[in-house]
Amino acid sequence: MASLSLFLTVCYVYIPTVTLISTAARDTLTPCEPLRDGQTLVSPNHRFVLGFFTPSFSVSSSNMIVRHLGIWYNEIPILTVVWVANRFKPLTTPLVKLVLDTDGGLAIQDGAARSIWTVPRPSGTVHNPVLQLLDSGNLVVRDGNNNSDKGYLWESFDYPSDTLLPGMKLGWDYKSSLKRVMTSWRTNDDPVSGDFSLSLELLNQSPELVLHGKNSAVQSRWGPWDGQQFSGSHDFKSNPVFRTMFVSNADEFYIGFEGLDKSILYRFVVSPWGNIEFLKWKNHTNEWIQILTLNKDSCDRYGSCGPYGICNNDDPSCRCLQGFAPSSPQDWTRLDCTGGCKRKHKLNCSDADGFVKYEELKLPDNSTVWKNLSPAECVEKCLMECACMAYTNLDVYGNGSQCVVWLADLVDIRILRDGGHELYIRMGRKELELLEKMKTVKTDSFKPVVMPESITSSKREKEVMMIVVSLLSTICATLVLALAIRYITLVTQAKRREYIMHGQFSTKSDVYSFGVLALEILSGRKNWGFHHPDHDFNLLGHAWKLWNEGNPPELMDPALELTYNEDEMIQCIQVGLLCVQQRADDRPTMASVVSMLRSESASLPEPQQPGFFNGRSTMWMGSSSCGQTPETSNGVTVSTMSGR
Repeated sequence: MASLSLFLTVCYVYIPTVTLISTAARDTLTPCEPLRDGQTLVSPNHRFVLGFFTPSFSVSSSNMIVRHLGIWYNEIPILTVVWVANRFKPLTTPLVKLVLDTDGGLAIQDGAARSIWTVPRPSGTVHNPVLQLLDSGNLVVRDGNNNSDKGYLWESFDYPSDTLLPGMKLGWDYKSSLKRVMTSWRTNDDPVSGDFSLSLELLNQSPELVLHGKNSAVQSRWGPWDGQQFSGSHDFKSNPVFRTMFVSNADEFYIGFEGLDKSILYRFVVSPWGNIEFLKWKNHTNEWIQILTLNKDSCDRYGSCGPYGICNNDDPSCRCLQGFAPSSPQDWTRLDCTGGCKRKHKLNCSDADGFVKYEELKLPDNSTVWKNLSPAECVEKCLMECACMAYTNLDVYGNGSQCVVWLADLVDIRILRDGGHELYIRMGRKELELLEKMKTVKTDSFKPVVMPESITSSKREKEVMMIVVSLLSTICATLVLALAIRYITLVTQAKRREYIMHGQFSTKSDVYSFGVLALEILSGRKNWGFHHPDHDFNLLGHAWKLWNEGNPPELMDPALELTYNEDEMIQCIQVGLLCVQQRADDRPTMASVVSMLRSESASLPEPQQPGFFNGRSTMWMGSSSCGQTPETSNGVTVSTMSGR
């Protein structure tokens, strides 16, 4: 910096000393005009200030007073610093100043003219360098002959502290090999770099947002990007407050945000404790309001359930996927789930491995993008590649769906309602067969079971059934009495299901089965095995959905269009839905069913949610859970199996 010192000497010979207190707001600094302690630059919109400040811990302690150069908000009563220059080298001497030399170099100097913090001079010739604080809060060095917002020689936005302002970028500039990373303060009042950093990573061509802690250990991560949000968080979706910007091209790769109301102050912050918070300034209470926190629960802690463990943010939070068991059952009983889960049945790449589809998930870590593959080519290649443990398809770069695969154990999975992703996980042939059997059980196809005699249909039930079927046949005009056999079968199967699942059965299984039969007759379709392109409900769920939408006639079999009275058909549908309600106590008796169908003016109650209305298997999650072993299963689904 010898030439810089010579330059300063010349300036001090010819330029009068500037007063220590600023007398007028200015937004620029030129060579030979140092910014001294007590002076400031103010952005043209008066929103931001550049100057020297003292952290509160220094003021309140007996330590030597330290000074930092920073940028803070101008017109709010709470000092809120958004950028710090000399984080690693606090100033402890008086008479500090910021200087700009004639070549565009920038430096903070102490009273002995020693440079404490510097910005290297840009390459090439600079004719008229100017330092300027912009309305956005960006501090830039530019050529005074170039007033455009591009081609800055240097800018503070390229070197974030703990704060991301609207318009800032988190990520890479490939042309300059610059990586922009946010780093927390050491404490709330000490701007020295702390333990946590937030960065945008491109691992195996797959974008992820990663929070690192001490010793660069991963604390939390979100990803991959799917074109609208990072997997694992709803917070990046479109909303009334801010718009997320994600750019990936040959020149740069970054994420940022834009506040939709330009009059409001917004900022993203990495706190000293590792929280990633989005804050809004509230004028009438003079305080920062937390709008959201990205890492808000235990499931955001990286890998908390280990390989093939899945976090559900309940008690206990960790479970094993179906087909997996705890790697260390003893650790799991002690609430240490980090060892994860292991397969119950080994894979055999040459013996018909397949994939099970899971939904509403945060996708695992360490994904890889296989570019330029169609969805069909993606599954085919993953199936042929023995190391491929899972796959999905995502719009990773915003230019169309890409094949995303996992070539190692699946780590850091969680359930994410209303915004999770599909994931196809590789399973061995034996596990696929077991899952298929479980699915068959779910669809009323049971293996022979020894049951009490009381479970079989009674003579009285058959007699009542004949009366009701006869009555329904008269009203609906197209029922065949031979379907009575179907009813008796349904009664027996319904009771068998209840006995197998709960060790007891309801006295209204006959009513439930009649409701199923009535809806099958009216629609011309069977309940189990029912498929609809817009949802995954069975026939009961489909009928319930149409009822709530006020469109029950859509359920009707088209073959009945010319033979039924619409009001009578709606009455039949309503009776059917009343019979299949989830709670047995809510279902009418068979005698009440007869009365309902015979009456033309009866006021019928509104049906409640049916039982067994989701046609997709919900047994995707194993019974092993951290700290206990419940026998319940979660409602995220296994919908499809595909084998070689």
